[in-house]
Amino acid sequence: MQRYRRHLVHRRRRYLSFIQILMAYTQQEVSRLLRYTGLNRSMPVLQIYFDAERDMRPDYRLRRKSVSNLIQILLNMNPHNHGWGKHLEVLIFIYWLAHALSYRVTSRTFSIPKSTVCRVVHKIACEIKNAVAAGWVICYPRPDQLHAIGLGFAQLARHTAFQKAVGAIDGCHIRIKPPGRNKEDYFNYKQFYSIQMQAV
Repeated sequence: MQRYRRHLVHRRRRYLSFIQILMAYTQQEVSRLLRYTGLNRSMPVLQIYFDAERDMRPDYRLRRKSVSNLIQILLNMNPHNHGWGKHLEVLIFIYWLAHALSYRVTSRTFSIPKSTVCRVVHKIACEIKNAVAAGWVICYPRPDQLHAIGLGFAQLARHTAFQKAVGAIDGCHIRIKPPGRNKEDYFNYKQFYSIQMQAV
C-alpha cells in the first residue's frame, strides 16, 4: 500500500511539473505571438500610413483616400478578420503590387515572414476579385445615370466632346522575365520585356 502511495505522489509531482512547464511554454508562445502580430509603427513604410499629413502616393502609388476606401470595402465584405489587421494586409498587398517586388523584399520591408506575405497577397487579391464580382468596386452605370456621368467626364476633360463618355480605360506595362520562346513578342516600345495590363 505504501509503495502504491509513493507511486501516486511521484506521479502527481511529475504531472504538476509537466503542467508548470506547459504553462511557462504557453506564456512564452503567447508573448512571442503578440510580438509577432504587433505593428511596428517605427518602420518607415508604416510611418507613412500612420502620419495622416504625409502623401502615400510615392510609396503606395495610391492616395490615402483610395487606400481607406479599399480597406473599408474589404471590411464590409468580410467583417470577421483573423490574424493580421485588414489595414496591414491591404498595405502589404498594395506595396507589393506598386513596386512589383518579390515576396522576399516585401517581407524585409514589413519585417514579416515571406510565407505571410505570400498568404496575404493571395488573400487580398481574392477578396478584391470577389468585391469586383459582387459590384462593390466596379459597377456599370444604369441608363438613368449616363447623362450625369457624361457631364462629369466633360467637366473633367474641359471639353464637350466627352459628354458621351461613361468610362475610362488605361494600360500599364508590367516588367517580366521573358519566356524562352517568342521572346521578341514581349519586348515593348519602352525597350523592356513586359505584359500589358488594361484596367477599366
